[in-house]
Amino acid sequence: MMSRLVAVGLIVGLLLPGCGGYHATLPTPPPRNAPYAERATAYEQLAPTEDRTDTTVLVSNRSVSVIETRTMVLKGGYSVMDARDFLPVVPPDSPTAQAAHRVDSALSKARTWKIVMWTSLVGGLALMLAGVKYKDTDGDGTKDVGLAPIFWVGVGVGTVIPVVAGLIAAHHSGVAYMENGAAFGTYGASLRAGLGICVDGLQLRDCDAAPVAPTTAAPADPAPATP
Repeated sequence: MMSRLVAVGLIVGLLLPGCGGYHATLPTPPPRNAPYAERATAYEQLAPTEDRTDTTVLVSNRSVSVIETRTMVLKGGYSVMDARDFLPVVPPDSPTAQAAHRVDSALSKARTWKIVMWTSLVGGLALMLAGVKYKDTDGDGTKDVGLAPIFWVGVGVGTVIPVVAGLIAAHHSGVAYMENGAAFGTYGASLRAGLGICVDGLQLRDCDAAPVAPTTAAPADPAPATP
């Protein structure tokens, strides 16, 4: 499981919107105690109609990468890529909201480790440059290159720490990707719960109202055939 999350994170770490990424602004739904007609209208705008996955193939000289981007299309024409955009329209304690908060936490951790990765990479390079010494060691007037101990410290800082930090960042990016999918999978039910809308077969109704009894009787079983 850990290796799968790291692999996913390495591929999709830049796909989930972070600061400055694409976000859908969804209309605020009415409260559950609003008239049912208002809630039903809001549901028609915010209900999911398509869960689409777009695949992008990146080809380089030595490798081929397949990147999948998941988008939830709503009936009102809104396209949602980031589960955190669902937070204003679902109950705070709903499975969708909980998954969206886990997305936010995982992405925050991924960003922190990416900062560690790039900082250590730059710091290691600076230490390596500082450890390169030019001096005339044999008295012939030609400066030879010498490496001070700090050079090797820079090699360690600039290689080991960035690799470890990058793998940890990829893991958290993978967690965010998985949780984003979990939020998408529960969004419809969470939206209906917040609006107080229940489903009876193919019909929608007010959850707080008594179910309407069918007006027609169920068809009788067919009579047995006579010989």
